[in-house]
Amino acid sequence: QGEMSKALTLGRVEIVVETHQALRRAVVTKKGEIRISSSMSVKTIISSISGLRVAARKNVQKEGDMMKRTNEIVSMLRYEFGLVKIKKSDLSTVSNENYLDCLTSIIKSNPEVKRRMKESLAGQSLQVIGSGHSCHLGDDGSILIPWDWH
Repeated sequence: QGEMSKALTLGRVEIVVETHQALRRAVVTKKGEIRISSSMSVKTIISSISGLRVAARKNVQKEGDMMKRTNEIVSMLRYEFGLVKIKKSDLSTVSNENYLDCLTSIIKSNPEVKRRMKESLAGQSLQVIGSGHSCHLGDDGSILIPWDWH
């Protein structure tokens, strides 16, 4: 009974089963997934989930808080700069932390930089891409900026 109530208060966690070559032991991702190997015994899986579920839930909560903050900043940027759409690259090269850092740096830009950006961004779509690129236009007409543009 006590174990069941603990599990209920911790909520759900996502378990991802990887091939036996991918993992030797269970791990928790930044997104809060528990990744296990397909070659683990049932006893090891249960033990791993039990030991990692609190960390997984904390990561899920942290990720949720970050996404909430990101959505708030996206709304502020859309309003302030007249942007139609803001998104991060579909590729995994831009983490949620990178995306939030980029958006935050735009919000915190000095007034002169903001003024110039407003002239260029109004009515456009903005996409945050991986590091090492320069600002350019995407195939769909979006303005692409690297997450570490500043």
